[in-house]
Amino acid sequence: MKKIISILLILVLAFSMAACTSEKETTDLVKVGDTVINSKQLDEYIALVGYISGTSDMSQIPEEQMEEIKSVMLDNMIELEALNQYYKDKKDEVLPDTIEDDYKKFIEDSKSNETIKAFLDKENISEDTLKTFFYSQYYSQSLFEEAAATIPTLEDDIKAYYEKNKENYKVDEIRASHILIGDKEHKPEDKALAEEVLQKIKDGASFEEMAKEYGTDGTKDKGGDLGWFGKGDMVSEFENAAYALKKGELSGVVETEFGYHIIKLTDKREYKPYDDVYLEIKQSIVDPVYSEKINKVKKEIGVEYLSDEVKKPETDKK
Repeated sequence: MKKIISILLILVLAFSMAACTSEKETTDLVKVGDTVINSKQLDEYIALVGYISGTSDMSQIPEEQMEEIKSVMLDNMIELEALNQYYKDKKDEVLPDTIEDDYKKFIEDSKSNETIKAFLDKENISEDTLKTFFYSQYYSQSLFEEAAATIPTLEDDIKAYYEKNKENYKVDEIRASHILIGDKEHKPEDKALAEEVLQKIKDGASFEEMAKEYGTDGTKDKGGDLGWFGKGDMVSEFENAAYALKKGELSGVVETEFGYHIIKLTDKREYKPYDDVYLEIKQSIVDPVYSEKINKVKKEIGVEYLSDEVKKPETDKK
């Protein structure tokens, strides 16, 4: 549900075109194709950005910085509206076959959450508006992939960037499995059982089978696997014991606030894996090309500034 809330807020944040409840006088700021964006819509957009970023009191932002924020946010709104219009007649090319079912599920999940439902009702956000915003995520991704397709050496460029900048992805992470026995009560019999299980493993019993049989937390059905983690992710007693191990080595019985652990170090790594940073690097390489394409889209759709209340972004200055 957290993911649904996040997606919904981002989509609504993209354009609060239907939220028109304020009594404040509005000024038409810009015309994108045949669509006009006004100051009221921009204010709502900025308020939502502030809400999501945790800056609820926008009055604390200096006036000069606020002007810059308005300029950037207005440009974001222009880009999203331009994309909606650009792909209007190309929907079949960029939308998945399951788009209608995906959208229906999105609406059902959203309305089942009281917080989201209250927000939609208060701001008078229509389903038609939400549908437009839901689709826009696909349009943005489609333009990004169009930009990526113009770089024939992209895959090689990503790999080369990773190797050249590998030190930027340096980590000190380990992967471990554990068997947690007992709980916060720290009963003597639980410690004794942990010692017994540890001996069984040393005598040849499978760590994974012992975890399944004796483990008392959610990792027991995964052989005790905790996945990858770094320093500061675990309580200190557990972390110190795990980091002291060599790959494949077992700890003794380690007592933490959660009970008694037997830890097995399964792997170590010094760098983030290529696959984990692939999309991040791709984004950095493709972004400049994407920016050129979105500027062409805006020019094709037509952007006309109707007021100097908000300054134009640098890319639109003539």
